[in-house]
Amino acid sequence: MDKIQIRVDDVLIFSGLIAHFMFTSSNLPNDVGLMEKHGSEITIFKPSFDIKFNAEHHPIFHAIFEGKFQQGYPIDVLKMGSLRNSYLHEISHTLLRYRDSERRLKEYFPVFDEISASIYGVKACGSLLLKDVISQKELEAIMVMFVARAFSWWTSYLKEPSIIHYAQGFAIALNYFLESGAIREAGGFSWPNFTKLFVSINELADTLERILAVGTYEDAQHFVEKYASLEIFERFRPNLKKLI
Repeated sequence: MDKIQIRVDDVLIFSGLIAHFMFTSSNLPNDVGLMEKHGSEITIFKPSFDIKFNAEHHPIFHAIFEGKFQQGYPIDVLKMGSLRNSYLHEISHTLLRYRDSERRLKEYFPVFDEISASIYGVKACGSLLLKDVISQKELEAIMVMFVARAFSWWTSYLKEPSIIHYAQGFAIALNYFLESGAIREAGGFSWPNFTKLFVSINELADTLERILAVGTYEDAQHFVEKYASLEIFERFRPNLKKLI
């Protein structure tokens, strides 16, 4: 962690890949050897984040969550939850690098690489809750925006199929949570039991990290075939027609 630097860019002009995809954050370098030697630099792109939250994350929240459930989450709490998803994802990337994972998992590596970082970041917040660094409501907002951002990646995938690994990764998480009963889908998403959801997040984080660390190609293939169906997103297409 002493080799991780974080910066926030507040710029008005983007170019290249950032301009095309409007990423809210990045983490460089990606090479494990370079990371070990020089560390990592995480960048949060503030204007991109603001645009994404206002145009996608917040509207998606209102489109996919059950109406009564929405009432407990004011916009400022949700925006902080979304921002925390961004930097927790990038920090986790630096902690989940295994030298041979790309060779072992092959085409499935990007799926596990991205979703593992997102899930691991949320899991890490459990200790912050226990230490009273964040409140339960703040942790819930992180989880709420995790789900909203999942749908944001799906809508982006519909426009740019090359980022399917992001959509598949988040589909794994949502389908896993639904199967375990940690979240429910009835007139929109909600969760009947906060503790059960967090237990499910911990279980999924451990499974994903194990596949990255020592899993075989067949392990990754089986997990993707079982949980990565994008049909979970398609069921909400009517709710999101204004955003697609």
